[in-house]
Amino acid sequence: HGLEAIACLDAVSEDSRAAIAVKLAQGMSHNDCKAHSAAAYALGQIGSLRTVNSSFRSFVAEALVRQTGDDVRFGPGFQAALKGIGTAGNGHSRLLEMVIEKLALALGDDDSATRTSAARALGTVGAVKAVPSGVRENIVERLANVLDDSHVNVRRRSTEALGAVCSA
Repeated sequence: HGLEAIACLDAVSEDSRAAIAVKLAQGMSHNDCKAHSAAAYALGQIGSLRTVNSSFRSFVAEALVRQTGDDVRFGPGFQAALKGIGTAGNGHSRLLEMVIEKLALALGDDDSATRTSAARALGTVGAVKAVPSGVRENIVERLANVLDDSHVNVRRRSTEALGAVCSA
């Protein structure tokens, strides 16, 4: 995209970052799946910056969630974005709940690759030390629900994710 590279520079103001994030979110409305995923990934890069404040991070997460609606086939760029924002969120409960809800939707998808990557992403977010115990319990519950999945990769990733979350 190139826009996220500019937005990730330290010298860029919060207002400029916000303008770029809005532009990227609008880019997610394209029907082209690759463009949609690339825009989501770029938003995730911006939202994952350690230098952005929690309200800006929440703004970016809300933009991601709003643009996809109930669609769980949001692609790897979107899941990577949610994972990045969730792990950078420093335990911000409202932000984490939004991220977890969206990833949990993907655990019920027909596509096993979507379910597998969602389990991996939930495990990564849940393993962050700053995640509050109530949020961690929510993640454990979501992952436990797919331990008997019909696909071996989903079962394996869910088990690995549960191990990471429980040992955090």
